[in-house]
Amino acid sequence: LSWDFLYRLVGSMTGSPPQIKVTSKSKSVDAESNRSLREMFWTTFVAQKNGPPRMVLDNVADGQCSESVGIFKAGVKFSVSGTTDAIELLYIVDIDPLTWYPLYDGDELVAYIQRDQRPRRAVYDQFGILDDEQLKNFPVMPGFARESGIPGGPVIEVMEYVDKDWTQFYLANHLLESLPNPYGRINCFPAYGVTTNSRDPDKRAFSTIEGMSDLENEFDAVLTIIRNAGLIKASVT
Repeated sequence: LSWDFLYRLVGSMTGSPPQIKVTSKSKSVDAESNRSLREMFWTTFVAQKNGPPRMVLDNVADGQCSESVGIFKAGVKFSVSGTTDAIELLYIVDIDPLTWYPLYDGDELVAYIQRDQRPRRAVYDQFGILDDEQLKNFPVMPGFARESGIPGGPVIEVMEYVDKDWTQFYLANHLLESLPNPYGRINCFPAYGVTTNSRDPDKRAFSTIEGMSDLENEFDAVLTIIRNAGLIKASVT
C-alpha cells in the first residue's frame, strides 16, 4: 500500500499541464511583449506534444520517477533556406526505458538499440511487406538460423539499431533496412531522474521515487494505525 501511495504521489506531479515561464532581463515594452509571446508559443507547443493520444512529457516524467530515466526520441528534417540551414521537427515521442539499451563511450551516448513488440500488420504495411513468406527473403541477423522460422501472432519483435553513422531495422531478426544515419547524430535524448557522480554505468542515475523509499516503513506504520483504529471503532459501534 505504501509503495502504491508513493507512486500516486509522484504521479500527481504530472496531473496538471506544464506552464512555461520566461523571465526577461529587460523591462522595456518590447521585451515584455516578446516574453509574453514566447510564453504563449512554448506553452501551446508543450500542450500539443503532451496531448492525446500520446502523453509524451508525462511518460518521460514517469520514466524518470520509476525507471531512473525517461527518453525522448525525435525526428527532424534538414533543409537549406537561402544561406542558412533550417531544421524542421517532424515528431517527438517517448521510449519505454525497459526496451532501450544505450551504449556509452565515457559520458557520450554513441549508439543505442531499441527492442520491443509492435503490431505485425502496422509494421508490415510500413515496409510494404505482404506476409511472413516475403519477410523470409530478407537477410537473417548473424547468430540466428533461418530455419527457426517467424513467430506468429498479432505482434512481432522489432529491433532498431542507431549510431552516428548507421541506422538498422530488424524485424523478427531479419534485416529490413541498413541506411546511413541522415542526422549524423543520435536522435535520442535521455532525461535522468536523479544523477550521481558514480562512474558505474548501473549507477548513472536512480529514480526520483527511490529517494522516498526510506519512508515506506513509516507509511506502512501510519496506514496500519489508521486501519486498526477504523476496525476498533467499527467493532465498538
